[in-house]
Amino acid sequence: MNPPLDILDYQVVEISVKPNLDFKPDLQSVPVFNVSTSTDSPSTKTAPMIRLTMTIKQQKKASSNQAYNLKLIIEGLFSYQQNIGREQLEELLRLNANSILYGLARAVVSQTTATMTNGKILLPTVNFYAARKKKGSQKKSHNRFIP
Repeated sequence: MNPPLDILDYQVVEISVKPNLDFKPDLQSVPVFNVSTSTDSPSTKTAPMIRLTMTIKQQKKASSNQAYNLKLIIEGLFSYQQNIGREQLEELLRLNANSILYGLARAVVSQTTATMTNGKILLPTVNFYAARKKKGSQKKSHNRFIP
């Protein structure tokens, strides 16, 4: 039995990680990341598909002690069962697709920064279920996640 939503492929569209030369590892700082997503449907004759694009940016603050200036754009191509209604598909995208793609993004950022000057960044975990509840009362196209 096929899952209602399945990732077929993913790719890193853009990644930029610039070390902060003034970074002081002894000082505590809490990085803040903005995560935004968008979707589109690539044309296909085989199965219904949807592409999810996720952009993750490290928020810059003049007074903060951030190790890097980070930006990542990652895309995931998902197939879904044809008999799924629009509302159920949107729910699967908000919860499952975001979780899958964000997990891949965490690995990419961790691997990329592992051997860099200011040490490895491990993006904070995100509860997309809780973010979904908050987003229902907001009209913004992105969520802000703080570890």
